[in-house]
Amino acid sequence: MKIKDAAQKTLLIIGIFSCFIHYAKGNVHQSIFISSLPQNIKLIVGLTDDNSYLPRVQAIHALGKNLPQDQIDAFYDFLFQKLEDQELPDLEFNGLKNELTWALIWQERVPKELAKHLDTMFRDKSYDVTWRDYCVQFFGKYYRYVGEADRKILKAGLEEALNEWQNLVLQLWNKLFYREILIQFYGCFKKREHT
Repeated sequence: MKIKDAAQKTLLIIGIFSCFIHYAKGNVHQSIFISSLPQNIKLIVGLTDDNSYLPRVQAIHALGKNLPQDQIDAFYDFLFQKLEDQELPDLEFNGLKNELTWALIWQERVPKELAKHLDTMFRDKSYDVTWRDYCVQFFGKYYRYVGEADRKILKAGLEEALNEWQNLVLQLWNKLFYREILIQFYGCFKKREHT
């Protein structure tokens, strides 16, 4: 009985510790045992000493089309990283995420939850604009590869993006319109001041 109790306590301690680590990282996705990932996957997601763009994108391009779920989950964790939480420039970091998303789309089996994750990242305005735009581009590109449930997610995300952009265009139009009025008014005011 003591051995069983000791094993349960050990499992409890490990569980609490992993929950603490999970919480401390701010990661809401499934925890992954990093040590079990192959070196090429670690390279892609930035868990090696070499975090430069070229070897990582080359490793993405060398990926197969039958990735196991633990590697797909590691890639999801990488896709959920934010620009400010890593060291690469915007275009390189988002370029890696873009290429990795394509590698996921080209899998022989449609990866579970990719549509949902793309939609979630698009809707979260704390992500950089470049990545949010990439997510929207994938809504249309990925649409034909998924089932009806994922199509509904992608369609709703695309509609949200269109609404957001329409509002942005209207705001810009109003600012430019009022700016032009102020310039004209101020110009007329200046002319009257000098006469």
